[in-house]
Amino acid sequence: MAIGLGAAIVVAFILAFGEIGATVLVTPPGSSTLPIHIYTMIANAPSSHVAALALMQTTIILVPLLAFVFLLKENPLQNRRHRVR
Repeated sequence: MAIGLGAAIVVAFILAFGEIGATVLVTPPGSSTLPIHIYTMIANAPSSHVAALALMQTTIILVPLLAFVFLLKENPLQNRRHRVR
């Protein structure tokens, strides 16, 4: 059950982090999140700046995903339960 809960948390984080439409509607005027900043910089900034921010966003998304995979591999009890006998 813990693996399913961890997977759900990681998937929800990844989907929520990149959701531009809801972020634009909910964000108060004058503040900006990373996805909104990247979206506005696409038209107004050099591509190297946009690429750097997109790489930072990718890193932020991959860190929890890789941590979940690492924790999944470190749990020997879970691996024993799923073996076919």
